[in-house]
Parts: sequence; structure tokens; C-alpha cells
Amino acid sequence: MNKYLTAITAAALLLLACKKDPSKEALPADKPVYFTGITYITENAQILIEDTTDWRTDDVWTEKEANLFGKKYNTNCLADHINEKEKVGQSANETADLRNFIIAYPNPNQGILALNADYPDSTQVELRLVDKKFKILFSLDSLPKGQIIFDLTYLNLNDTVRFYYRFIKNNCEQRGHGDILFQK
Repeated sequence: MNKYLTAITAAALLLLACKKDPSKEALPADKPVYFTGITYITENAQILIEDTTDWRTDDVWTEKEANLFGKKYNTNCLADHINEKEKVGQSANETADLRNFIIAYPNPNQGILALNADYPDSTQVELRLVDKKFKILFSLDSLPKGQIIFDLTYLNLNDTVRFYYRFIKNNCEQRGHGDILFQK
């Protein structure tokens, strides 16, 4: 009986010692990434039908997705953002993605679209537009705040493509994507 108790205790200690730090976990295996569904948005930025995976800031990316960008930052940052919100008088119950905002419209479009981004000062926003084979079609490493009009007709697209973006502040990044349907 004493041997079993010793073995169980040793196993429990081993499991506790091997507990992973969630901020240092490896990216998920490079599983297939599908561009399915879009958020339908009018020219006036009104959302008609929402794809709940688009235009968020809490994506978990595969290695292929993360490699669209250079340096990797900490992604387990929600507590830091909540603490920062409390300092400015906002509720800790609010989610961090309320501080970082990005959306593109109209969707679908014919190659000309507006991208609207808002985020706290001293935040850097990086953006990649990729096709389904992950070929980078367009790239920005410093996206300005506000509305920007993009004329991407030169890409001659007639398919769904994806904007990947990340908000970087204080060695922390929030990741997301938005699918865009280009129609001729």
C-alpha cells in the first residue's frame, strides 16, 4: 500500500512540475486553414450578416499563419490589458478586444475597400492580405488609425482572401483575421 501511495504522489508531483506556461505553448500543429464565410458589410460599414470568427483579436494561429509576420510576441496578454483598463477607470469585465478595432468594407467588394482601425496610442498594427495558398498579396507593418481606402483592383481578384492583422503593445500581441470576398 505504501508503494502505491508513493507512486501516486510521485506521479502527481511530476504532473505538477510539467505544467506548461500557457504563454509559452507551441502554436497548434500546422493544420489546414480554410477561408469560409465572410462578414457581409455595406458601404456605410453596417454589418448585415456576421461571421463570428472575423474581425476579432483573439485568434489562435497555426504556424503557417504566424509566419506571415516576423518577430513573435506574447499572446497571453488579456490580464495585462484588463489591468491597464482598470487604471483608466474601465471595467475589468470588458474584453480586451474592445480597445482594438479593425474592419474592412464593403464586403463583398470589387477591389476598392475601406479599412477602419482604432486602437490605443503606442500600439503598432501590422497587416497582411493573403490568398488561399498564403501568398502575401499586400503587406503593411504600420497601419495608421482611422479609415484608409485601398484600391486593390490591380490584384485582379475574384475570390475570398484574408486579412491577417496583429495589434502589438508592450511586447504583447493580439491576433485576428477578416475574410474578404472580391467579386468582378
